[in-house]
Amino acid sequence: MIDSKEIVNNWDAYAKYISSYFGEGTEAISNFLKKIVEGKNLNLFGGFENYGLNSVEFDASMYSLKNNNSRNKIQGVYNSNIHLPFKNNSFDSATMVSGWQYIENTKKFMKELERVLTPGAEFHVINGKNLSFEPFQKRSEDPDYILKELEDMSYDCISREIPSKLDSLIFHDILSQVQQQHVITCISVALPKQNKYGFRRSKIENRLEKELEHIEYIQK
Repeated sequence: MIDSKEIVNNWDAYAKYISSYFGEGTEAISNFLKKIVEGKNLNLFGGFENYGLNSVEFDASMYSLKNNNSRNKIQGVYNSNIHLPFKNNSFDSATMVSGWQYIENTKKFMKELERVLTPGAEFHVINGKNLSFEPFQKRSEDPDYILKELEDMSYDCISREIPSKLDSLIFHDILSQVQQQHVITCISVALPKQNKYGFRRSKIENRLEKELEHIEYIQK
């Protein structure tokens, strides 16, 4: 996933930045995930937070893991081989907060994730978009770009904004204090679920159908 020695060597500093970047949004992310994540979860790029989930934290930063209150923590080096040190079908779901942009080979990564997750599991990718400085953000950080990349791999996805207080976040840099508008987006990905009768409907398809039915009911 991460092949750059520079990034790996500075991963602790990056972990501190991520914690600061999301700030007030951490509680919003936690509340959102607790409503949709079930069973044993794999939290990739775990950072400081386990978001109140039953998670195994997997991160390259020992600093992050020491500050994470999860009981189950594993340090792993991210590289282009993309091997997750877990047995097949070990987890019911996976989460990743602000990590997708550091995955070098996303197709390989998704195949490896399918291996360690149970069939039909969900993978929740959370990234923020800075609307004030959008032109300066990496393309791979943009939730819209991530969504398209996953859909191009033929995954069923739902993209939703996570309500948070980040709109009022004050960002401090060495030059000025600028009020920025942030949007946090969760992309939920349904992994294939197959049995002798073929592919079943995913949880995401069922959930989306219920949400559409609810909207139609309100409109009536």
